[in-house]
Amino acid sequence: MTQTPLWTIRDICEAVSAQSDGHGDISGISFNSKDVRPGHLFVALKGHVTDGHAYVKEAFIKGAKAALVSEDIVGLKNSDPRLLFVEDTLKALWVLASASRLRMKGQVVAITGSAGKTTTKEALHRSLSRGLKSHANKKSFNNHVGVPLSLARMPADSEVAVFELGMNGPNEIGPLSKLVKPDIAIITSIGLAHRAGFEQDEEIALAKAEIFEGMTKEGIVILPDEITHKYILNIAALNANLSKVITVPAKVGEGLDVDITRLVAHSNCSCLTANVFGEKITFKVGIPGEHALQNALLILAAVKVLGGDLALAGITLGEMLPLKGRGRSHPLNYDEKAFTLIDDSYNANVLSMAASIKTLSLMEPLKSGRRIAVLGEMNELGEVSQAQHLALGQKVEDAGVDILIGVGLKMEGLVKNCPGGYQKEWFESRAGITKFLLHNLRNGDVILVKGATYLGLEEIVNSLIDLDESENIWEGESLSQAAE
Repeated sequence: MTQTPLWTIRDICEAVSAQSDGHGDISGISFNSKDVRPGHLFVALKGHVTDGHAYVKEAFIKGAKAALVSEDIVGLKNSDPRLLFVEDTLKALWVLASASRLRMKGQVVAITGSAGKTTTKEALHRSLSRGLKSHANKKSFNNHVGVPLSLARMPADSEVAVFELGMNGPNEIGPLSKLVKPDIAIITSIGLAHRAGFEQDEEIALAKAEIFEGMTKEGIVILPDEITHKYILNIAALNANLSKVITVPAKVGEGLDVDITRLVAHSNCSCLTANVFGEKITFKVGIPGEHALQNALLILAAVKVLGGDLALAGITLGEMLPLKGRGRSHPLNYDEKAFTLIDDSYNANVLSMAASIKTLSLMEPLKSGRRIAVLGEMNELGEVSQAQHLALGQKVEDAGVDILIGVGLKMEGLVKNCPGGYQKEWFESRAGITKFLLHNLRNGDVILVKGATYLGLEEIVNSLIDLDESENIWEGESLSQAAE
């Protein structure tokens, strides 16, 4: 069966007003030469460190059929039909993305939030893909480059698309929303991520509410019922003349349009029955924790609004595991000691740190095992940084942590001043932490690794996984038992 091309070179030239005698089909779009595959369009973007124009010839060697460029390429003639000349390649990518959105007749969901947006995006996309032709941005491609790239990659015949929109400060989500033009907006959470870019906490909610700017009056908003600054989001939705705001709970019996009627939380999943706009569904959420439960209900609400199959969505949610670096659990064995490693090393902010520590509290170590929290500092908190790091002390104590390992200068105060009789250690960087963990390891330990991306705590995770001596990963009883 012949596959419909993503674009033709002629269509691209027409969309971005490029001059070229090239022709043929484009099967994909890349801005990193390492990702180029035969038939791709290579977009030569100018970054702070590298200039994509230096890699155009490499992209052609790897099979790229055409390249968007804004300057001459050394060793190639300007008359080369593969070169599509534009004034600004990033602006051209945005124009191509806009053309992609206009030609797509399906529905679009945009997701933002201080925590949980990537996992929610991926789970919703997978849920919808079981019955509809769904498209979504890869990984965390959620910024001014990733979103237009993902939108330009969207097949014209997509029935639904799911895009994650991120930000570091105000006036960033608004332009992305106007590009994506979502029919449904989901905000997973409002927290102190990127607090350094704002004068007041409320401004974070206003920045997230920019997701409404690209929506029509028929647009629908889906929120957690207990989201921080919900009144700000409700007012913003009202001012945007959106048709409806749907809220979902994280507790039983809230009496909402989407409601939980029965819930049993385990250390590795949640089992529940929910009523979704009058349709009853019993399912499992494969990712543990209250945050995952709430995000699952956001997903079910969106699936129902989009006309998808709730039963298939429930199956997908049960199959979902945490993404790499976002709470994935690894049963490991070293020196005849079995232990569980929770890898939440991708990044950290106030909300995600609290959720991760809460998840650790659900894990019940076996035998002489302990709960060990390796917590790296949180970034971009501005003037509230010290207070928010110190506030983690009570959360750690409430979670029943036996050993706290703080990583980074901002964690030094927590380790030295926090209450509680548990063991506390401080490391300026990740160096030496793996050695400490292995030297103090006990059979049955549960180890959480969580911190800001720049700390590189994933290296601790990778080291422990590489040292795993398991021949068979727990064919029988799981190391961490359900705590009902």
